[in-house]
Amino acid sequence: MRQPMAGDIDWGEFISLGFTHHIEILSKTKGISERLFYIHECAVRAWDKYTLREYIKSGLYHKKGNLPNNFTDALSDTQFAVKARGYFMMTKQELLIEYNIQDIIEYIVEDLRIEYDKAMQIFYNSQTFDKLTDIETGLYLESSAYVYTIFQDEMIFGRLVQTEI
Repeated sequence: MRQPMAGDIDWGEFISLGFTHHIEILSKTKGISERLFYIHECAVRAWDKYTLREYIKSGLYHKKGNLPNNFTDALSDTQFAVKARGYFMMTKQELLIEYNIQDIIEYIVEDLRIEYDKAMQIFYNSQTFDKLTDIETGLYLESSAYVYTIFQDEMIFGRLVQTEI
């Protein structure tokens, strides 16, 4: 079996997931095929992060069968709508944080010319990410471009330079 390539990634599915899903997938899976499997399943089946954790923990990727099935087709629109509803119930703060994170990861990918998973690892392990996701700091209210400049300074100096955060 060949290793998946960038052209194999369904970017619509990829960006439909929140950063928490990506953190779970990156930190708890090993190969690109396994990661793409969980990204696809989360997007198609509208898994919340708890469901994703359970399936990763149970090793679903390694246990999955190769026989075709119609589970997704057989799931009624009502069942799918109830499951997907959770994604539309995010708070304004969570949405702003999510949009900032997506933009900043795009900036990192463009500026450093690296893959998305590497950009996510770098950003998710930064102090800027910690401050952005801490509602008390209010950093999520700033533009993603401004937050990215803070991240850039952190990468240059090895620490946050902005003391007011």
